[in-house]
Amino acid sequence: MFTVSQTSRAWFIDRARQAREERLVQKERERSAVTIQALVRSFLCRRRLHRDIRKEIDEFFSADESGSSKRSALCIFKIARRLLFICKTTEDSERLEKLCRSILNSMDAENEPKVWYVSLALSKDLTLLWIKQIKSILWHCCELLGQLKPEILQDSRLITLYLTMLVTFTDTSTWKILRGKGESLRPALNHICANIMGHLNQRGLYSVLQVLLTRGLARPRPCLSKGMLTAAFSLALRPVVAAQFSDNLMRPFIIHVMSVPALVAHLSTVAPERLGVLESHDMLRKFIVFLRDRDRCRDACESLEGCHTLCLMGNLLHLGSLSLRLLEEEMDGFVSALTQMLCYCQKYVAQKKSNLTHWHPVLGWFSQPVDYGLNDSMYLITKQLQFLW
Repeated sequence: MFTVSQTSRAWFIDRARQAREERLVQKERERSAVTIQALVRSFLCRRRLHRDIRKEIDEFFSADESGSSKRSALCIFKIARRLLFICKTTEDSERLEKLCRSILNSMDAENEPKVWYVSLALSKDLTLLWIKQIKSILWHCCELLGQLKPEILQDSRLITLYLTMLVTFTDTSTWKILRGKGESLRPALNHICANIMGHLNQRGLYSVLQVLLTRGLARPRPCLSKGMLTAAFSLALRPVVAAQFSDNLMRPFIIHVMSVPALVAHLSTVAPERLGVLESHDMLRKFIVFLRDRDRCRDACESLEGCHTLCLMGNLLHLGSLSLRLLEEEMDGFVSALTQMLCYCQKYVAQKKSNLTHWHPVLGWFSQPVDYGLNDSMYLITKQLQFLW
């Protein structure tokens, strides 16, 4: 039997433990309440700040549209910083559109260096900030390009706008700041353009261009205008030329651009001068040299899979039909590359229908999923493949 003193002591200790646990629970509740209040206040503060910034941006562009005066490059730079701070591609797409138009309008100004947006690249204090800003703006343009549908009129206008932004700031040829005495600045500004292109490539520029070109060309009637097709193809080729046709850039160009269904057929019809650019850079020879290597060709085929490997073959055959003399010089490499691609496709050709096969218009029963989005282009792809005979 416990004595009275022992019972009292146990009761006292138990009460002390309970009181301590209650105090800990109360402290945890207070800490949780403070955390919740801080998060709510932070959310409300950020939302209020974002609303005020968006209001300021809208007022800026409203005044800009009135055309009362030309905005200086510094004003555009400051408002762009505020927009990029809160930018959400879906919510702020219209504001990004207006920003791009303001920037392009500033670049078109005559004999007004303070208005040219690119003039800030020459400011010692702003150069790095300007480069960071234009990279962000151009990547937002790429994100929007990946969402737009060229068959819709309003979207086609936006595609033209964003392609113009990308074309303008990846090459210095249209920059008025380089006229006359500014020619000495060209090497430095060309280096900035190369830096911008490298950033866009790392973020996925070629994937964006592939989506855009496929949406616009893989259909019964192409819905990319000559200007849009020329701009998109020029954008794709610029990094390759700037990198002096290195393998690191040739690979994405071949996989993402040259595999677009009937691309060469559309270029020959809509923008034949682009084929002249390919010829001037001797691109077909470079494609053959790249793909005749067994490992590189297998890597390209595995990245493309069967359907798009046929598209790549069709474009190469079409280019070869336009350069027969070059084809004679590189016949061994050309045959080697085509043979490897045909062997890759052959692995997935089945003798008869089964639960694991799909019908392909050219290859017959095929054991890989067929991209039925290519059906509208299959007529042109088949005509390209006929060059093989």
